[in-house]
Amino acid sequence: MQEDYQLNNDLDFRYTHRSSISMTQAMWEKLCQVVTNRRDPKFKTSDAVREAIRLYLDSEEDLIGSRKHFSKSLQRSLSLHEQTMLFSIHALLLLVARLFVYIIKSRDGRDVDPMWLIESSIVDSKKLSKRLIEAANAVRKDENIQPES
Repeated sequence: MQEDYQLNNDLDFRYTHRSSISMTQAMWEKLCQVVTNRRDPKFKTSDAVREAIRLYLDSEEDLIGSRKHFSKSLQRSLSLHEQTMLFSIHALLLLVARLFVYIIKSRDGRDVDPMWLIESSIVDSKKLSKRLIEAANAVRKDENIQPES
């Protein structure tokens, strides 16, 4: 496929590389059919070939620098960070619960399961969620509220 085009001026110049490819008659006919079915007089066979190459390159996950590779690697990185953050939050939550268990035991001798403290906090948080959000919003809006010294 060799399609010539003329450059009217430097502003029209978009493509810096030219290539010539060989294909079977069946591929050529299918390509022509794609161009014809587009029903756009400005859409040429070279546009169809560029579009096909673009789709192929974008779908190549292993091609360093491709959009899909970037997207997949970013997704893996975010997933790993999310797992690390969740693990850290769970570890801190359990540490705080165990601290409360220690305080409760030292004050009145009761044995309390740290998981019971966490579960009851989750249930209470769900029940009080609307009130907690309203309180947080009120504090954010009131610039006169300052930390206690």
